[in-house]
Amino acid sequence: MIRYVGGALILGCGLCLGNSRAKALERRVETLEELMSALSLLGRELTLHVTPLPELFERLSQVAKGAAGRLFGHCARGLQGPVEEGFSTVWKCGVGEIPNLRPEERHLLADLGPVLGRFPAEEQQKAVEGVCVRLREAAKTAGEDCRRMSRVYRTLGAAFGGFLLILLL
Repeated sequence: MIRYVGGALILGCGLCLGNSRAKALERRVETLEELMSALSLLGRELTLHVTPLPELFERLSQVAKGAAGRLFGHCARGLQGPVEEGFSTVWKCGVGEIPNLRPEERHLLADLGPVLGRFPAEEQQKAVEGVCVRLREAAKTAGEDCRRMSRVYRTLGAAFGGFLLILLL
């Protein structure tokens, strides 16, 4: 009886391992979509309202979801009081805390920091739109990877659990 329970646990662990890797791919797609949505909202706010950055990020942190809301919240907290290190450093630090992003996506978002709050609203909005376009491409690629590789990871997890089960029993 114990052998059967142990075997079921081994097989279940393999399935969970494959499923967790597939979920990580799904979380990356969700993070990219949240960022695109929030950045498009930021772009609209920059052109329609001339709101100071601390107020703008405070408002957006309450509206945006997930990773984008945390990024805007980090920027709003970093802009309270005297800003010693500059906004671009606060932005870059906030981008560094976003989970599930690849280095090129982090770099793309970090490059937006020096533009925000320094240039005219039209230029800021163009920079935000450019980042949104590139994030949309990254999200499309991530979605394709997710659809294709999710099944592969789940199958590999089941195969690994089955192989270990046969090996140990």
